[in-house]
Amino acid sequence: MSLPRAGEESPPPPPPPPSSWLPSHVQVAVVQARGLRAKGGPGDAAFVTLQLGRQKHRTAVAAQKGGCPRWAEQCALELPPPPPPAARPAPPPDPDPQLLQLVVWQRALVGPDRFLGRAAFPLAALLQDGRSHPDR
Repeated sequence: MSLPRAGEESPPPPPPPPSSWLPSHVQVAVVQARGLRAKGGPGDAAFVTLQLGRQKHRTAVAAQKGGCPRWAEQCALELPPPPPPAARPAPPPDPDPQLLQLVVWQRALVGPDRFLGRAAFPLAALLQDGRSHPDR
């Protein structure tokens, strides 16, 4: 390697290696539910449980107000580390660490809470090519 002479420009630095950054957490916002139907009884309050792998989070109880309870809560859940590239894919443990599950419950004053609805989001579909999609 030779040094540039006076008046000559030095060559540009080599490009950085491709980034292998992967997100470590997912930020989940539980805003509102629509079209919920109460399951009988005097209870008109609902809450949501979120689960990602073995991690769980529960929202506060909100009034259903015409089947549309509003929570406006956020939580951060840790994403499981990706498997090493050389390893054989193992069957995912139960519960699936890449599946974000939300379950809406009606709070019961007496007895068990009542199931109202469920949504599941496969995170692998939301995280493609090492980039996150904040609008999904």
